Amino acid sequence: MKNATARYTGGIFVLFALGIGGEYATSRSDWGATGELVRGLSEALLVSGVLALIVDPVLKRRMQDESGWGALFGYLNPDAPASLRDAVGELAKISRYSKSCSWTIDFSWFDESRQVLAVTLDVVNSEVNLDKNPYRPTGKPWVLASTHGFQTEYLQYSLSCPGHFAPLDADRTTLSPVVVTNGDGSIYIDLIRLVGNRTVPPGATYDTRKRARMYRHVSGYVPLHHGIFIESLNMKLSGSALSDLDVTISHPKQKGRRLPSEWKHRGKEQGSADSRNFGRATPGQLTLVSWGFARDI
Repeated sequence: MKNATARYTGGIFVLFALGIGGEYATSRSDWGATGELVRGLSEALLVSGVLALIVDPVLKRRMQDESGWGALFGYLNPDAPASLRDAVGELAKISRYSKSCSWTIDFSWFDESRQVLAVTLDVVNSEVNLDKNPYRPTGKPWVLASTHGFQTEYLQYSLSCPGHFAPLDADRTTLSPVVVTNGDGSIYIDLIRLVGNRTVPPGATYDTRKRARMYRHVSGYVPLHHGIFIESLNMKLSGSALSDLDVTISHPKQKGRRLPSEWKHRGKEQGSADSRNFGRATPGQLTLVSWGFARDI
């Protein structure tokens, strides 16, 4: 029993050592894009260590039966037990990541009364399939409901992987049959029906673009959910109503990084389109965009 406990402690130590070591090394050196991915994985290992201590009995049993290194690489294996993978979601298995993710949030007035805003969300992703198997987009890209009396709408979805399949570029008319409206007015695309048999080979880079419009009150917000690791997250504000608004973008603070965790765009002072880079994002994080009438400062 003592040997099993020692092996378990050793396994936990490996997770924490790699996590802390990765964070320290990348904070002391400029590794560029590789450093961003290493730093993200380091965070995942730290979280995994905590979960191993207090949450997941499956990982505990594996570490008692194997060496620390064996448990670690078994934990990262795509063929690990489902109960283990479910315990930490996507943190232990990086099957895809985004090299760059660029959001444009465009604000315009619905009419001259200036009571309702047309908020257009446009996100462009350049992603890499790291899995050993081809990747077929099967998710349900979701968009928040509009204010009462208005309907959120999908404007565009595109998917391309040069040299591997014919590019897909669907406009509002093409999307109409595959857009599903929920009871609360939010919508999503049924990607299985839209994408068909298109798949991204292992190791290939592919690009996606999603564009949707919602109608919201002059004081409101929208949460942007990040489902995979992102090396570089860029946010841009634009639109004819931007000078009338104060907009705040809040992103989870990244310790030791000099990139901003909050950006306040003051319409009366700045007015025109502007952008900021927020650095890395990790799975499960939210970036919150909120707005209201501009104040005289």
